[in-house]
Amino acid sequence: MNRILILVSFCILNISARSQETVVVTDAKVTFFVPARSEDKDVSTQITATLYTAMGKRVAMLDHCCGNIHYPDANYTSSTYQLDMRNTIYKSEIQSGYFEIHIDPNTNDKWIFIPTFQISFSDGTKVTIKGVDEATPYTRRCVSQEAPDTSFPFHL
Repeated sequence: MNRILILVSFCILNISARSQETVVVTDAKVTFFVPARSEDKDVSTQITATLYTAMGKRVAMLDHCCGNIHYPDANYTSSTYQLDMRNTIYKSEIQSGYFEIHIDPNTNDKWIFIPTFQISFSDGTKVTIKGVDEATPYTRRCVSQEAPDTSFPFHL
């Protein structure tokens, strides 16, 4: 009797683990929130946003976006963009990872913003990750000609 119970328990655990492995990342979006009275992003400036697994495998990317968009510094602005999926990534592979934001300014441009990423999975779940650091939630990020990259890790 004990042998049958152990075998049944193993089968249930094994089926559960297998179902987790079939859940994939289906969608990734980034929202850039630009606070009022910050530096503005010029029309000619390009932004790249990339989602990576903890092992450095590229999941999704927004490549050279927002070139025709001016984010003025006079008011709050928020825009959401779809990242292009680059690889099939399972939910188990993206339990931790990092986002990277890169700026390609045409002139000397500095952009201050608060990023928020949303990752959707094939099982219908969604995760929202805000650009925060250990000390302050909703931390402003800055990219410029002098410092073109910012990245931050996450753990689901």
